[in-house]
Amino acid sequence: MQQIFVLKYNEQWKGYLLEKVVNGGIIHLEPFLTGDVGCHAIDFFKEWLNTPGERDAGGNYSHLEKVEDKVVLSFEYDWFHETPGAPVLEMTIDELNYILDRWREACQKKPKRIIFTRDDGKITVDFED
Repeated sequence: MQQIFVLKYNEQWKGYLLEKVVNGGIIHLEPFLTGDVGCHAIDFFKEWLNTPGERDAGGNYSHLEKVEDKVVLSFEYDWFHETPGAPVLEMTIDELNYILDRWREACQKKPKRIIFTRDDGKITVDFED
């Protein structure tokens, strides 16, 4: 099942706001990127992601945990309180590297829309001007 969410650039806020969600499985990326990463913490998360031995990272919204070649993204509150059955998003380290690279491009280019899609397990990030 294809999962999509779309962020739209808001001039007044000088940032991205959620515009659309279809089958929201990858929606955890939205507050992680817009809240915890922003345009200022991309390097921090890339460094953590690509440093062997570093296992956990987090922010105001998210908790990330590396497990072998995967990253599990969950709500910080759920992780801290060990909430059973809480929703999580799993992706590969390569996928999160790709997402952060595309997010950096979005921070520089400020496209009107950013479309995140997960189809057959593969995540893509496209821009619309």
